[in-house]
Amino acid sequence: MLLVLVSLPGPVAWAQAGLSPAREVKARRAELSSGAVPEVRVAPGYLTTLEFDSPLDRDALTVEGRESRFALLETNTRTLVLRPAVELASGERLLVTVGFADGLVPAKAVLALVAHPTEVDGQVQVVRQPLSSEALQARLEAALARCEAGGLAKVVLSGAVDDQGVTVELLEGRCHWRGLQGIPLQSPMVYRSWKSFVVIIPLHLPAGGTPWTPGEARLLDAEGRVVQRMPVWLDVVRLTPGGTGSLAVEMDLRPEDAGRFFVLEVREKDGERGVVIERVRL
Repeated sequence: MLLVLVSLPGPVAWAQAGLSPAREVKARRAELSSGAVPEVRVAPGYLTTLEFDSPLDRDALTVEGRESRFALLETNTRTLVLRPAVELASGERLLVTVGFADGLVPAKAVLALVAHPTEVDGQVQVVRQPLSSEALQARLEAALARCEAGGLAKVVLSGAVDDQGVTVELLEGRCHWRGLQGIPLQSPMVYRSWKSFVVIIPLHLPAGGTPWTPGEARLLDAEGRVVQRMPVWLDVVRLTPGGTGSLAVEMDLRPEDAGRFFVLEVREKDGERGVVIERVRL
């Protein structure tokens, strides 16, 4: 009996017969936080599994060409499995929109299915990095703080500094702390120009409390009347328990206030904690 040994193609090659050229199967990771639409490489005869790190809302799933372009498309709690029925044209993108079921942000994500001549994604770990509402608020506040901080050029162009420059001195006044503390060996400082008066106050929030977010500052005269209301800036988004930071308050210098003593009051946003400084001389 004559035995003939024939070398047979592997199962993947059989799957590709007549459908598309053989491709190298890849496993990779795609992140949704960059703002760009991640691309997923697919091909007929190959299963592509998208594995998400957050639970999916199956009713929110939309896939371009779902009814006509796919031989298989299934989804469950955290995965989406698909296999195209035909090759995608060069440059073609089929968009996949998934919704998430946990109520966090981003609530949806978009991915693009594309073709590649030599590679296909067999498994893709999709990293969402969800943000809570508190984290989103912190990002917004940090961005606003960066926008308002400015630099030396902004200060000079604003006219706040003239050829006399800025003088720096220790703040003379008594500090009364309300839920906050000063920092040992770091005294409040005063930066004075012809136009403005800036107080820098080092702060410490004792451990065991809740975070402290700055609200506004008020300047009161000897009779307790509010003379100025000022915004405040903190070099961090908020003070966390056990943390430290530097607070800045800027006041306008008016000729009629020169040499007079005032009370500077700083309070947190939506609360009473802060600091009161007596006998602040402008």
